[in-house]
Amino acid sequence: MKMPNVVGKTVFQAQFKLSALVRIVYVDHKSNDPVIRASNWKICKQEPAPGTKGVKRVVLTVIRNGETCKVSH
Repeated sequence: MKMPNVVGKTVFQAQFKLSALVRIVYVDHKSNDPVIRASNWKICKQEPAPGTKGVKRVVLTVIRNGETCKVSH
């Protein structure tokens, strides 16, 4: 799989773009702690970068609606 760009997308939109074969981990942009229910959150940062091939695991840093991303891209 080639990694799409999901920064700025909702969690739902990101899940739709990513293959079912990829493990997705969501982390809070403030605490860097895992987020279990990120349904109303948006993607602030992604690892790996867009265009990366052979992706098996994706880490998506998320923010709540109305928050500002506090991580460097």
